[in-house]
Amino acid sequence: MVLNLKKASFNTLLFLSFLPFVGFSGFGIDTQPFAHIFIMTALFSFFWIGSISCLKINYQAIWLFISFCIALLYFSLEFLSSNGANIFGGFRSLLNFSTFLMMLVFFFCFYEKTNTSKTFIFIYSVWFVVGLIQALIYPEFAHNFLARESEMTGGRGVQSLASEPVEYARVQILFMLYACILFHFRKISFNLFLFIQLCSIVQISLFGLSGLGFVFLTFYLGSYFFILYDSPNKLIIFLIGCLLFVALVYLGVEYLGTRRVFSLINLALNNPEELLQYGGFSLRFFNLPTSIYVGLYESALLGNGVGTMASEKIFTYNFLGLEHSNMLHARAHGGMVGLVYELGIFGIIYILTFFSIFLSFNTSNTKKLNIFCLLIFTMVLLFDGSMANPLPFFCLVSFYFLKREMYLLN
Repeated sequence: MVLNLKKASFNTLLFLSFLPFVGFSGFGIDTQPFAHIFIMTALFSFFWIGSISCLKINYQAIWLFISFCIALLYFSLEFLSSNGANIFGGFRSLLNFSTFLMMLVFFFCFYEKTNTSKTFIFIYSVWFVVGLIQALIYPEFAHNFLARESEMTGGRGVQSLASEPVEYARVQILFMLYACILFHFRKISFNLFLFIQLCSIVQISLFGLSGLGFVFLTFYLGSYFFILYDSPNKLIIFLIGCLLFVALVYLGVEYLGTRRVFSLINLALNNPEELLQYGGFSLRFFNLPTSIYVGLYESALLGNGVGTMASEKIFTYNFLGLEHSNMLHARAHGGMVGLVYELGIFGIIYILTFFSIFLSFNTSNTKKLNIFCLLIFTMVLLFDGSMANPLPFFCLVSFYFLKREMYLLN
């Protein structure tokens, strides 16, 4: 009975993790905390009935707990100081620091080699159907289920069940990566793996039409081709792929120039400096130097404070001589480097813990997959995006435990 409850809990977490933006509007956040609430409820309930005698942890969980405690200390000191604290921003940052830790502890307590493929296929189908209906029939379909809906302006694509097209692309990349992981460990068939890859390519390139999403997809496919794909005709396939890519860009710029992704490509080719006038692009472009400068140099390695990412003047207004008025009252744009912005050198503990996942339980069978996952997870998590989103961490910790399972069997 307890085993069945643990498996049901695991599938429930997968369901909540792959639907991170579905929730209630009015809270001022895109990523909903339902997965976090479920994890805490499940851990408390099973601990209360005695099914979990003690919380199983490893050194990664210890380091994540340390970084969370430091963030909590920062927030407490800011709250008790004469200047007060940004309460909402502080709690949101604490949620950022807790997601990876909570996911890791949950897996240690509930992972039972559970078959999640049916739940995964169902959720993927929902994302695809919603995106298809929005792209072909009714763009506002299912928007009532989202915490925040994105307006389709300036040639933007649809968002499916995400908060905006770029997050739609990020979710699809994680679907593709999770399917790749499951296929490598023989949890799903090759046909299902291939189907998800092709459908996600369609959703990113034709439905979402996000400029950053296009970059995500190009990097994902390029990394997969050079690291995991093995064929005697690899060079020929690469050349054909390059020709198709150039043709796609040319046709898109020529005939679909009003679409945001192709307008950005056209701008990057003809006037790259003007590309920096796009607020979303410039925020992401400057996020790494901003976080390092403010979190390590300007604050003497101690960070700018928890909950301060949305209110600070950014030094990159004249970064590399590129003036940008939109950066004057902008903010760091999330990702793991955003934690360095807030906690300084203590935020690096979190990043090192992330990289340690790829140094653990490696075998000859997982070497290439390990490198591939390192690149894709770094792309998704390091420079941009909400660290409170449970989806990337569900995929990351799943990869860690599947590696661990194979390692112990060998």
